[in-house]
Amino acid sequence: VAFAKAVLPQPTSLPGSIGLVDNAVDNTATGINQEVYSVRIDQTFGSKDQVWGRYSGLQYTQTGSGGFVGLSATSTYPTKNYGVSWVHTFNPTLVMQAQYGRNTVLTTSVDRFSKSGLNGVYGLSGTFANSYLNIGDLFPSLIVTGYWSGGELNNIGYASDLHQYKASVTKILGKHLIGWGAEWNESTRSGFTRGSSITFTSTPTGNLENT
Repeated sequence: VAFAKAVLPQPTSLPGSIGLVDNAVDNTATGINQEVYSVRIDQTFGSKDQVWGRYSGLQYTQTGSGGFVGLSATSTYPTKNYGVSWVHTFNPTLVMQAQYGRNTVLTTSVDRFSKSGLNGVYGLSGTFANSYLNIGDLFPSLIVTGYWSGGELNNIGYASDLHQYKASVTKILGKHLIGWGAEWNESTRSGFTRGSSITFTSTPTGNLENT
């Protein structure tokens, strides 16, 4: 109750309603910053070798409300994509191409209260709320079913981490074109989810005499 009084906004009387209702107005603005860039280089070496390389990136950041006033949410999605290609001509009838591609999408989500030191103020166990790798304390998400929810979290991970390798050879034999090659793709995902939650529902927290 002390936490709710200190953190949650006061109920708001909406237009057309009578008295206070179970609503609050959150005017926190949503901000989006996006930067996209790309560069490519093509180079020919002599008469038998051609090389090109391309690098593209995206920096995306979104800020806004984490559920109510005083709880902010920030998400970032830095993305990188690059590749190189080499074409070698052995002779007019034999050509080889080798390619490599890389793609990464790193995602981070951070929700934080504007007020600090909430764990100590409300007596939460340090082993429950303060034992997070590299970031210290996170106030758990309190969920009151049917009313409100929100808390701190810090998540980071690779939604995509991809390597691509490809090579092919083309040979002209008389009136025939023969081609062969190989391709290898390696994809992984990894990340940390840091945060905890406490849920309150009517059955375990209500008055037993009314059940």
